[in-house]
Amino acid sequence: MLPQRDLGAQPDVWIPAASITSLRVLAEQSAAAGTAAKLDSLGSVAYTPMVLAVPAEAGRKPDPADRPAPLADLVAGVRDGGVDGTEPYQVLRPDPEGGDGALLSTTALYGTDDRRPTDVEAVLTDDRLPPQPTARDLMCGLADGSRNELEDRAAVLIPEQTVALFNLPSASGEAGAVGRPACASDVLEHRAARYPTDVPVLDLPFFRVAWSGADRDAAAREQVVRDFYDWLAEDPEARAVFVRDGFRTGPSGKPSLPAAASPLTAKANEGAVSLLLPPSNPPTSASEVTETLRDYRQALGPGRVLYLLDDSTSMEDNRVWSGPGRAKDLVARSTASIGPDDTFGVWGLSPGDAANHTEPVPFGRPDPDPGPAREAIGRAPAVNKNARVLDGLRDGLSELRSGQEGPVPRLLVLVTDDEDSADLRGEDVRALVETATDGPPVRVVTVSLRGGGCAPGLLNHRLAEATGGRCLDAADDLATELTAEVAKTGTGDAR
Repeated sequence: MLPQRDLGAQPDVWIPAASITSLRVLAEQSAAAGTAAKLDSLGSVAYTPMVLAVPAEAGRKPDPADRPAPLADLVAGVRDGGVDGTEPYQVLRPDPEGGDGALLSTTALYGTDDRRPTDVEAVLTDDRLPPQPTARDLMCGLADGSRNELEDRAAVLIPEQTVALFNLPSASGEAGAVGRPACASDVLEHRAARYPTDVPVLDLPFFRVAWSGADRDAAAREQVVRDFYDWLAEDPEARAVFVRDGFRTGPSGKPSLPAAASPLTAKANEGAVSLLLPPSNPPTSASEVTETLRDYRQALGPGRVLYLLDDSTSMEDNRVWSGPGRAKDLVARSTASIGPDDTFGVWGLSPGDAANHTEPVPFGRPDPDPGPAREAIGRAPAVNKNARVLDGLRDGLSELRSGQEGPVPRLLVLVTDDEDSADLRGEDVRALVETATDGPPVRVVTVSLRGGGCAPGLLNHRLAEATGGRCLDAADDLATELTAEVAKTGTGDAR
């Protein structure tokens, strides 16, 4: 739980996608020697199962593989191709770091005795589409028109409600009409859901959050929270919103058959979804899911992380260069996520005339003692030159892609005050985004040290969005969030 990032200082309500997430939070609090918050479960507000959504090819006959089965068997079935010579499908899944459903699905795949995480990740990786944070982002990525071959040959691990929405035709324009999401083209292949028997249903549990020491108006707040839950769980208008989005409703713990107004019952989804949910295994344990996340982060081996540090004079003038929570401190602290087997470096982007960058920490294997690298970052001076942001980004992408091939985790981190990128020409930004997405995947995380630096359309946002990365700005807890982003690639202590 990161309430200061997303929800304010002390949220009263938390609705994760799956109950298992609350158990992980409580376990992590216990391990951290202190309970910051108590969670009181009031029940589930809606349900949707995870499914393997396979393109519904015209004229295709029913196949025994369509029946509910363990997820590993379903994946193997679509990867092996058909007996009639049909090509195998590429299997894709949202990033397990960002969603409960993807993480629970990955737990099911890793738990198969004869499969290793490295083998599973090799099956679920495709250079044409970097990992996406959510199921919706994944489907929008397939539907953006630039991956036509992958678009119709990808089986995707996503919630049933997402399949149902993307199978719909475009909205009619009538008030209240429900159609496919705006990002989806009309030619996106319909998909049929195959139901795994070993992935728990996403149950959207409603928790009242009671924070340690937050006693002011406690009774009134608790009553408002309970009234809000009762409204979500029982009011017809509230239930209609869940139904319209393709979720199943019903008594707590018991999803019902889809209502008549549900996309699940629409003509476009006839034969694509099962109205009666097949049984699935009881929820996995918090420790299993935590182990899966650890194994996922390590499955592809050591990572490659390169920091691009804007060291122009404006960084010092704007007071974002030195000191706690500022540029150099953010970079130095986030190197806790770098392990001894990773490759990393720090480049300065204001080098003068001879090169496009300086190297406070040369790109390579780190010293087992992190002290010297952090000291080198701390000694780096601001330079009376403009930052070569475009050149540095191009060179950084090239450096990360050189040498080691295969599904290697690669991360490029840009830390800047945006002064030297604010006036970049649109064609230069477009060309850079194309370079960032053309080749072995490199996730780009941009850190803007001024307000509004992650606004849509700006370089920071466009690079992060195109590569499956993230844009962080002054609204975020930069030290915590940057360390967490680096931990997705590095193998250090921050995990």
